[in-house]
Amino acid sequence: MKTPERSGTVSAEREQTMNEKQKQIYRFGQLYGYICQKHGNWSGSAHDQYAMLFPMKGFTVAFIAAIKSRAISPDDTYITVRVDSIDPDFPQDKPLSLEEQGTWTLGRMQIRRDVKSLIDQTGLTQEQLAERLGVTRLTVGRWYRGEASPKAQAVFGIEEIVLNNS
Repeated sequence: MKTPERSGTVSAEREQTMNEKQKQIYRFGQLYGYICQKHGNWSGSAHDQYAMLFPMKGFTVAFIAAIKSRAISPDDTYITVRVDSIDPDFPQDKPLSLEEQGTWTLGRMQIRRDVKSLIDQTGLTQEQLAERLGVTRLTVGRWYRGEASPKAQAVFGIEEIVLNNS
């Protein structure tokens, strides 16, 4: 069995055990990490703590602040494709457990991953991945070699494959 990498990514072993709530928490971490990357002054211990305990509220506060400062656009594709996958009934008033906070943190750190490692984590060949995403194998190869960057929807598709481990 291959040892999972420890580069700020969710290990394949962990992904196999994620339930739907954990996937939602992970996505909130991704969204928050993305906003912090775009809005350099946002990340800080008080903001991070709040977002980690109450992911939906923390994301909402960070998102509004980033829009007001023009760090991101309200129709930012990275955010919109992920928000559309989050259950609107996600619990908002109960703080996350310590384990759930760890899942959120992994999602937050995911933003630092490169596309090559993300593709590797799917466990699929470039041809299989291309077929799943509706692109050519040559396109996936260019992403893998860093010759081109996938659109936000494609990155989200790859992340979904990794999270669902299918």
